[in-house]
Amino acid sequence: MRSGGPRGWRRSSWRSPCRVRAAARDPPATEPNHQCRKRLPLRVSRLLRPWTWWPSGSRSSSTRRRGVATGAIVLVRIGDQTRTLTSGMADIKQGRRMRPDDRFPVMSITKTMVAAAAVLQLVAAIRLSLNDTVKDVVPGLLPQGHRITIRDLLSHRAGLYDPRDEDLPALSRMTDDSLIDVTADHPLEFQPGTSGSYSNVGYEVLGKVVEQVTGDPLGDAMEHNIFDPAGMSDTQLLGSPSVQGYFDSKGAPDPYFRFVPAAGGVVSTVGDVDRFYTALSRGDLLDKDLVATMTTPLGIVEPWGMDYGLGVWFDRESCGTAWGHSGAGPGFATKAWTLPDADRSVVIMVNDGDGHSIADGFATAALCD
Repeated sequence: MRSGGPRGWRRSSWRSPCRVRAAARDPPATEPNHQCRKRLPLRVSRLLRPWTWWPSGSRSSSTRRRGVATGAIVLVRIGDQTRTLTSGMADIKQGRRMRPDDRFPVMSITKTMVAAAAVLQLVAAIRLSLNDTVKDVVPGLLPQGHRITIRDLLSHRAGLYDPRDEDLPALSRMTDDSLIDVTADHPLEFQPGTSGSYSNVGYEVLGKVVEQVTGDPLGDAMEHNIFDPAGMSDTQLLGSPSVQGYFDSKGAPDPYFRFVPAAGGVVSTVGDVDRFYTALSRGDLLDKDLVATMTTPLGIVEPWGMDYGLGVWFDRESCGTAWGHSGAGPGFATKAWTLPDADRSVVIMVNDGDGHSIADGFATAALCD
């Protein structure tokens, strides 16, 4: 069923405790209902007007400048109301359009899940402290492990060397262990806790910390402590995506997320990602005091120049400050932001390496319109 928006966009799901207007021609709800006060203030299809979607994958330089992507899924939630839209192609070769339940590599959105589930739940259980050092928990993993705390790792303030392309082995031989080994061979780039520099390897170290404390593989710990309690039935660490990623109109290579499980290895749906952030913000996964600790800015993290907490970015919009995370990799761009004061959130997944600016535009409109 098509929405009132641009051709090709479909209203794929709509859940609400009350009747709302799904299109401009619909009459307003006639019965007052306190549950209806937080109606969606926009038709989500309005988010799509600035963008051109090119399902064929054949794109000219002029359409690229206008903003193009192979396909996307956008979920907007206000209170208990959600709307999900899909557009474009999940797989051009197979001729399959995007579906609302398609599974994407969520990339660095994984970091919030690792921070909340695999680390801070251990802190809540007094099995780990934010002030513990890497050496305290996993002796011998890093030469400078006695100087780096769990808090430093969660907030990208550990000073770890981040491997460059020339440091890495071929993809066929790459593992999270090989990334940590490269980092261990280099000195710290700054005194831990004194600055911020984004580090995927830091989260791979956190994955080793979790496995050491729990005695379980990271995927099992996340399934038992996060995915199952939050009702994320379509989510898995190192799962199989149902969409093909694209970069420069071509199929992207095997996503590198498989080699950074703790930093970017979760595969999920927009619905499950929204369930996660909703459960987290409402205190269902962590005590609210720990959620407050997690969502307290600790300083700017480069090279993005944004504030970071413990596993979450802060996105300053005209309507307030949202927290959440974004992710990117060959062929994919993802965003998940929550505006807590408005009980409002958005999850965006685009299967195109050029899709980050498009996702940013959707996020701003969804949160502030």
